[in-house]
Amino acid sequence: MTGWAFPIPKNGPQALMNVMTRPVTPWVNSWDNVAPVTSNGSYEVVKLSVQVHWPYAEDGHTMENFDANKPGTGFLYYQTATAPAKQAGQVVLAREPMSFFQQFRQAWSYSPGQRRVKRAPQIVYDNPLTSSDGLATTDQKYGFNGPNDRFEWTLEGRQEVYIPYNDYKLHSGNIKVSDIITKEGRLNQNLARYELHRVWKLVGTLRSGTRMITASGCFMWMRIAGGWRWPTATTAATSSGAITSCTR
Repeated sequence: MTGWAFPIPKNGPQALMNVMTRPVTPWVNSWDNVAPVTSNGSYEVVKLSVQVHWPYAEDGHTMENFDANKPGTGFLYYQTATAPAKQAGQVVLAREPMSFFQQFRQAWSYSPGQRRVKRAPQIVYDNPLTSSDGLATTDQKYGFNGPNDRFEWTLEGRQEVYIPYNDYKLHSGNIKVSDIITKEGRLNQNLARYELHRVWKLVGTLRSGTRMITASGCFMWMRIAGGWRWPTATTAATSSGAITSCTR
């Protein structure tokens, strides 16, 4: 399936569904370099081998023949840490449903020190993202992932903003992590690039009776030829209004 559930979304849930079921390459094999930066600017690079499969994006699937009730129809995720040595060999495995009404995320973890596979129900919502040193939440990966039942989603239309776009220098392959992160622990703006675009603004507000470390989130998404740009920018804030994270 290579289309959108709602070509012209009319509300927040429709816009979020478009992004969660966006057209993607069915199989992705990548190396991720994660660098959690401390307050003094220091960091340690964690190298991850990541394989992801999105079954719904396979060729030949249509609305008529695709069974969204099967486990793992959202995506299948496999992650192995290869460095540093203290984290090497740690594994995360997850199976995501297409809909959370009847199923929930299934996740497992493996630690070389314990030499056993264990269920990992904590890999969801605002629990710490693996290999992030507690500086990111699980649902921040890819901008947003997992069940959307803890927020009220409001689509606030479209607006023009400068967004990260075509970062040729940043993705050239000729630079090191030390070139990307400044001594102050920030992204080197000499490598960044921005363009003015019209984007969709989607706002999530914490529902009454639920608890999260973030009370609200603002997402900027752009629909492009190959799908929805995922995301252009996200911002999360606590109940006091303090910004807890900003992803671009």
